[in-house]
Amino acid sequence: MPERHQQLGCHRSTPTSTITSFTASVSREANGGLRFRYVLHGDIARLVLPAPATPRHTDELWRHSCFETFITTEDDPAYVECNFAPSGAWATYGFDRYRKGMAAIAPDATPRITLQTAPDGLVLEARLKLSQFVGQPLRIGLTAVIEDKAGLSYWALRHPKSRPDFHHRGGFILRLAATQVLA
Repeated sequence: MPERHQQLGCHRSTPTSTITSFTASVSREANGGLRFRYVLHGDIARLVLPAPATPRHTDELWRHSCFETFITTEDDPAYVECNFAPSGAWATYGFDRYRKGMAAIAPDATPRITLQTAPDGLVLEARLKLSQFVGQPLRIGLTAVIEDKAGLSYWALRHPKSRPDFHHRGGFILRLAATQVLA
């Protein structure tokens, strides 16, 4: 099944002229892992991107440019937040329910994050495997915090609240079937 790119929108409270278009996609891999792809176009020279670093779990990545996903199953109040920084740093957290019971969780292996940049765009790709989601139908929120020289902007498939809130289930609108595998 081909990958479907979804348009991310900037939250109305954090407008920016730096980014002209932003799409993201998710697909399942044959090994049960997930592949996330974020494609951003705009004036990349105005972005504030962290320098490459050794891939490791790092807290508070969302304070700077960070590509994120929120994953849950259809009727479970629990969900997982995954953060992927352009530097290669990452974080995964489990929540029992909306913003409650947060705990760092370990993926099956260190996520693989790649970044390609050009003057007019960038592509961040992250591959991640979390055993609890293998073979499960999923609800996913694709999001990002982008830092440019003017500050932070918040991007998502849907912004369900008047303030940016990626944890709100109203933003987990992408559905991925249990058997939907990228060919």
